[in-house]
Amino acid sequence: MLKMFEPADIGSMRLRNRLFMCPMGTGLDEHGRMPDSAIPYLEERAKGVGMVGSSFSICPDFGDAPSWPLFRFTDIQRVHELIDRVHHQGAKFCAQLVPGMGRTSFDTSVPIYSSCDIPAFWNPAVKCIPYTKEQIQVLVGAMATSAAFAEMAGADVIEIHAYGGYLVDQFMTTLWNTRTDEYGGSLENRMRFLLELIGAVKAATSPSMPVIVKFCPYHGIPGGRELEEGLEIARMLEAAGVNALHVDKGCYECWYDSIDTVYEPDAHQLDLGAAVRSVVSIPVLGQGKLWNPIVAEAALKEGKLDFVGLGHQMIADPEWPQKVKEGRSYDIAHCIGCNECLHAAFVGARFRCAINPRCYHENEYALTPAKNKKRVLVVGGGVGGMNAAITAAKRGFYTELWEKNNELGGNLRYAGAPAFKSDVKRYTDYLKTQVFRVGVVVRMMKDATPEEIIAAGFDKVILATGSLPIMPSIPGIEGENVLCFTEVMTNPNCAGKSAIVIGGGHVGCEAAIHMKQSGVEHVIIVEMLDDILKASQFAVNVLMKLRNMVNENGIEVITSASVKEILPDGVLYEKDGELKKLICDTTVIATGLEANNPLERAIEGKVAEISVIGDAVSARKVITAVSEGYHAVRCFD
Repeated sequence: MLKMFEPADIGSMRLRNRLFMCPMGTGLDEHGRMPDSAIPYLEERAKGVGMVGSSFSICPDFGDAPSWPLFRFTDIQRVHELIDRVHHQGAKFCAQLVPGMGRTSFDTSVPIYSSCDIPAFWNPAVKCIPYTKEQIQVLVGAMATSAAFAEMAGADVIEIHAYGGYLVDQFMTTLWNTRTDEYGGSLENRMRFLLELIGAVKAATSPSMPVIVKFCPYHGIPGGRELEEGLEIARMLEAAGVNALHVDKGCYECWYDSIDTVYEPDAHQLDLGAAVRSVVSIPVLGQGKLWNPIVAEAALKEGKLDFVGLGHQMIADPEWPQKVKEGRSYDIAHCIGCNECLHAAFVGARFRCAINPRCYHENEYALTPAKNKKRVLVVGGGVGGMNAAITAAKRGFYTELWEKNNELGGNLRYAGAPAFKSDVKRYTDYLKTQVFRVGVVVRMMKDATPEEIIAAGFDKVILATGSLPIMPSIPGIEGENVLCFTEVMTNPNCAGKSAIVIGGGHVGCEAAIHMKQSGVEHVIIVEMLDDILKASQFAVNVLMKLRNMVNENGIEVITSASVKEILPDGVLYEKDGELKKLICDTTVIATGLEANNPLERAIEGKVAEISVIGDAVSARKVITAVSEGYHAVRCFD
C-alpha cells in the first residue's frame, strides 16, 4: 500500500489516509451565506481524501468577512448539513476559522482594522485602524463562539487561520506590527493574539477536539518572516498544545507563493514543511503543487510531511485519490495553475474551474447517457475540440474528431512548450490520452471541407477551429528575420542572440521569458500601452508572477511605444513623438489572436445542428473553450 493511503492520526482524530483537501474559500451567495452548491461540491471531494475543510468567518464587525459565516446560532444548521454529507463519504471535516483579513481586506471603502496603522494592501492610501485591546478580546471571544458552533455542527477538527499575511499573521510579523503594548515588539508579544485564540478554542470545545494552526514559517519578501523565526514559532505552537501544524509560504506581496500558479515548480513549499517537521514532534501538513503522485508519496516516505494537502488539484479533479489508488494516474486531469477559481471572485463570477466544468455545479451539470445514439463530428483538435469529443463519447454518441495537423493540442502546443508551463503540457497530454481511451475516432491530417462535412451526415457538428495569430500591418513584417510567437515557443533558439518581441501581453511576456531562459542573450519587449500585461484578463497572482519573471530574467521593456517598421537588423519605433531604432537578430510578433471560423457559413442550414465553440467564436481562454465544448454536448439530445 502507498503510504499516502495509510490511516494516520491528528490528536484523537483518526483519518483513513494521509491526504486532505486544503480549506479554500469559494465565495458567498447573494444573502452572504454558504451557497447551496457548496454541499455537493465538498461532498464530491470527500469521497477519496481523509479530510476536507473550508474556511469560516468568525466576526463581521471589523471589515471584510468573505468566508462562510459561522458566528450566529442560525449558521449552524447549514454547516451541519454540509458536514453530515462529508461524513457520509467517510472523510473528516476541518473547520478553518478566520479571525479577519486585516490590511488585505478587499473592500477599502469601509474602515479596515489591523495590528497597527499600516497601509491597506489593495489601496495603500488607506491606513488601517489599530485594534484596541478591547477589540482584540472581542475577536478572541468570537473565536471561542465559532469553535463551539463548529463542534455543534459536527466538525472533527478546528484549524486556526494564521498565515499568508492575513490578520493573525499581521500581528505575528514585525513588518506589519509596530505596536508598543503587550501585542507588539518581542516574538512572545507578537504571538500573544494567536496563543489567546488557541486558548479560546480549547476552552470552548471538548478536550478531545484537535486543533491545527496554519502558519507561514517564511514569507519570502524583504522584511517578512525568515525561517529561523518561523521554526521558533513552530516550537511555541507545539508548546501551546496544538495537535498539528499546517505549513504555508508567502503573503499578498508574493501571492503566487501562497496560491500556486502555472509558473511555480512542483513541491515548491516542501522544503519549508520538512524544516518545520524537523523541529516538532506533532504532525505536519504540507501543500504547494504536490499533484504528482510520485512527489506526494516521496514527501511522506522521506518523512518531510505527515499529510499531503491538495488544493486546486481537488477542484480540477476530485477523483485524484481514487485514480492514484487504482493505478490510473494517467486519468488524472491535472490543474493547469491558471487560477480561474481565484479570478472568479475578482470579476463577480461564480466559483469555477477552467478544466472542470462541473465544479460548483456537480449535480446540475452531470452528464447523462445519450437517449439516442446519434453521431457527432468535432472539427478541430485543440482544447475545446478535444473536450467536446471526450464528452460526446462519454455520453455514448459515436464521435469523430477531425484535425488538420498531425498532432492534437491546438494552441496548447505552444502554451505548454516552455519548461515553466509544464502544467499545461501535462493537461494537453491528459486530453490526448482521454480522446483515445473513451473511443473517439480521430482522423489526423484531415482538412475538413464544407462538402465533406455535409456529405458525412452527422447529427451534430461542433466547430472548434480555434484562433490564428494576428499579424499587424507593419512595413517589413514579411522579412526573413520576422517570426511568429508560435515558432519561438516551440523552438526558442531560432531567434538568434537577440530578439525584440512586439506585444507585451500574456503571450509576448511568456515568449520573451522562454527565449531568455533558452539562451537568447538579449530580449526586449515593445508594448504600445503604458504597461505590460495591462489588457490581460488573468488572476492577480498569475500576473504578479509573470511580471516578476520578466524582471528576474533581465528582459528590457519599452512601453507607450509604437513600432513603425521592421528592418532587417531591428525595428523602428516611436515613443513620445521621437523615432528610435533597436538592433536585433529577430523580431517576434506577439500581438494577439483572432478567431478562425471558415466553415460555419458554408455549412449553415445544410447539417442537422451546429455549435461553434472556443476561440472559433473569439480568441479567449482555456476556460471558455472547455466550458463551451462540454455544454455543447451536455445539452445535446
